[in-house]
Amino acid sequence: MATTIQPSLSHYFLLGFGFQPTHSFEVASRLFLLGEETLLEQGSFLSFTSSIKSYGCVALYSKPIVTILSSGYPKILIPWENLSSTIEPYSIDQVVKLLMGSLKEEGVALQGKAMFIDTTALSKVMLSSSLSFAILVLESLLYQSTKRLSLPQKARILIHSLKKGLNLHFTYLDILSMLEGGISYGEPTDIEDGFIDHLPASSLSPYRLLLIHLPLNPYLTSAVQQQWSKSFSTYRMIEHVPSLRQLDHESTSLQKTKLNLQYGEKTMAPVYYFYQQQNRTKLAYFGLKNKNTSRFETMMQQSSDAFNQDLQGLSFASDLDQHLEKTVLYLKKNYPSIMVKLLSKPFQGPLLLCIPQEQYRTIKKDFTTRFYKKNIEDIHLVNTSILSYKL
Repeated sequence: MATTIQPSLSHYFLLGFGFQPTHSFEVASRLFLLGEETLLEQGSFLSFTSSIKSYGCVALYSKPIVTILSSGYPKILIPWENLSSTIEPYSIDQVVKLLMGSLKEEGVALQGKAMFIDTTALSKVMLSSSLSFAILVLESLLYQSTKRLSLPQKARILIHSLKKGLNLHFTYLDILSMLEGGISYGEPTDIEDGFIDHLPASSLSPYRLLLIHLPLNPYLTSAVQQQWSKSFSTYRMIEHVPSLRQLDHESTSLQKTKLNLQYGEKTMAPVYYFYQQQNRTKLAYFGLKNKNTSRFETMMQQSSDAFNQDLQGLSFASDLDQHLEKTVLYLKKNYPSIMVKLLSKPFQGPLLLCIPQEQYRTIKKDFTTRFYKKNIEDIHLVNTSILSYKL
């Protein structure tokens, strides 16, 4: 995670503080192949560590103050002696203060630090940078500390700070899958428990990955996000129904008819989707693990198709941004071999395309010239690959 200081980081750090940084860090992002939509309900996930990175650099500060300049947030200035003061709740300042407070409780020396954090690569494709930002701040706070923290200790501090500071819910498996590198399959059970398996980056060697950032309507995506969260929360209301636990293995018409009559089709749609998606995620994982590419591809395609089919009764299904709807339809019609994934739960972030290796160059060129130049001007195409490293 420690890395050579990039000239651009040194430049911005020098502009902000008037002296040079002495150390830098990097952290890769995490992208989901399957399971992102159901993760908040402790669903299983299949993710990979992406080559899209965030960077941070640090130097000791003469005063007992932590000062953070960044590419995505206003200036943060928090004195070590003032950790008990009130800061606006649900803010990145609150996350930093909670990180500092947790380290103080762990016996970490209270040193003044100057930091610059760069999450530009994530923001360019509308990926969330909160976890990456928090990891870089945590590592910078620990810079030149004689106290060494284990990965579980770091994960616990990050989970606590992001939950209390921004109301973001991560589990130990989330942190572990992001920092271990490669491909991860996880089945969370609670904050520090569950099953996780790591696969090498070569498991996806038959494919190339491409991110497409679309200029979506922020007001629409916010409204859709609220409806999505509300719809999935209904699963908690009826999770005690024994027959639902079998939906990831078999879903007969009789079961569906009975449950639809009892709870209503609109309520049951996201529940069916949740349990069936769990099965697809698990089977896709076994497909990669056993080098069964056809099984992996089938589960990815089923997941993409099911999103439209299983949730078509929900009100937001007809409110898709036109750019997104047009793009997905074009992809499915012209490139049936491509696996399309909507990132960031949903309609908020980019599209992730998983393209067969031998077709990548042709498809990318054709897609760019025939579709985007005629339909959408403000787009970003970002190549990404899978990193294999361990923090």
